[in-house]
Amino acid sequence: FGGTVTNPTTLIGTVNAPNLSFTHGNLVNATRYYYRVIAVDMADLESAYSDEVIGVPRNPQAITFAAIPTKTYGDADFALQATTNASLPITYSSSNTNVATIINGQLHIVGAGTAQITANQAGNIEWFPAEAKSQTITVQKRNLLVTATGAPKVYDGGVAATVNLADDRIAEDDLQLTYR
Repeated sequence: FGGTVTNPTTLIGTVNAPNLSFTHGNLVNATRYYYRVIAVDMADLESAYSDEVIGVPRNPQAITFAAIPTKTYGDADFALQATTNASLPITYSSSNTNVATIINGQLHIVGAGTAQITANQAGNIEWFPAEAKSQTITVQKRNLLVTATGAPKVYDGGVAATVNLADDRIAEDDLQLTYR
């Protein structure tokens, strides 16, 4: 017996020994179905109803995750491009947070190296969880440009001179200069 209400009394099929399975087709995803079973012996005597079993059919889903292009330390944050056939939101994680982290769904480059970026989707009442997909990101080192400009100096017999330095480092990076 089965249906979409509790304690169903609608006969949806019979199974004869030795077969012990029944397939209920044409179900609607995310709809709760209730089932109960009775046994009938050769003398046509019926058992009591079994405990109720609940089933909710769901669709499989798959993640598509395109390769991530090589980046350079200092590049701007960017959106990752994984999708599912269910159009559900994707979450991401990084295997190496010294190279890349995920901030508000965007990939943020932290340093040079490689990391596996994994896309996940947990599913919902209509969709099974998707199998996680990973892509490797390679982040190259960034060349640092330091410019030294001497300030005009009038020779006054002293040995002190002024040099102005400029660089294009990333704001949170330290720069240590040595002179001789």
